[in-house]
Amino acid sequence: MNRRGDHQAQLERLSSMLDDDALAHLVSYARFMVAQRPSMPDAVAGEYPPAEKSSPALSALAPIEDESVVGAVRRLRRAYSMLDPRVLLGDVGEIMTLHATDERSTRDAITALEEIFASHYERYRDEKTKPNGISSD
Repeated sequence: MNRRGDHQAQLERLSSMLDDDALAHLVSYARFMVAQRPSMPDAVAGEYPPAEKSSPALSALAPIEDESVVGAVRRLRRAYSMLDPRVLLGDVGEIMTLHATDERSTRDAITALEEIFASHYERYRDEKTKPNGISSD
């Protein structure tokens, strides 16, 4: 079997072990990868349209009732797994500290965390969608 065939076989084997949500993420990622190829023929690109502006994982992962702030961070890390946690650390740490010192309620802290992750995701997505991947920094 050639290298491409090996990869396809691995992908098929691994994807058969995923639950429906994880498989949907895999398909979204594959569509994203296909859409990023500069040499993608129009016929093929039309068959695999780029993912929508908002990630299915983000809209499907609603806050949990009686969720703790730590639980929210875990939920958001799963939903925004493409983000570098080191970049989020300062902002998330600040909210966690404010909550731990009773300067922010649980609901306010979770709302702030959701806004932080969404903001970082917007920047991440903007960087990924710039032509030729060139950053304006």
